[in-house]
Amino acid sequence: MAIYIVIGVVVLSLAVLLWGYNGLVRLRNKVNEAFATMDVLLKKRFDLIPSLVEAVKGYAHHETDVLVDVTNKRTTANRGAQLKGEVKISDALKELFVVAEDYPELKANGNFLKLQEQLVRMEDEISLSRRYYNGSVREYND
Repeated sequence: MAIYIVIGVVVLSLAVLLWGYNGLVRLRNKVNEAFATMDVLLKKRFDLIPSLVEAVKGYAHHETDVLVDVTNKRTTANRGAQLKGEVKISDALKELFVVAEDYPELKANGNFLKLQEQLVRMEDEISLSRRYYNGSVREYND
């Protein structure tokens, strides 16, 4: 009779360990999926920047320092320092939009407005994605 109790305890212990391990794997996969989603959105924004810079270049000839800054920050944002680089890109884009406010013709340009709208929508999606990623990491760490 005692052997059945020992076998039962061992089987129950293995089941609990397996359940816990599977839970950790599920959470790790959730974190990886959340990062991949955020990475895709960041790449989309990254690809949208040259079009936006070109649209502004035609109007803001003497604002080349801002345009060069945006382009440089886009170029230097690599995979290793991606999140820090993306914050710098966000700041540079805000500065670009401030410059664009000084040009009424640019603000009325349909191409610029479309690009600006896409970028704003992309920033909102990135923000939501970051929140989801941070929540997934918090849940995994807990």
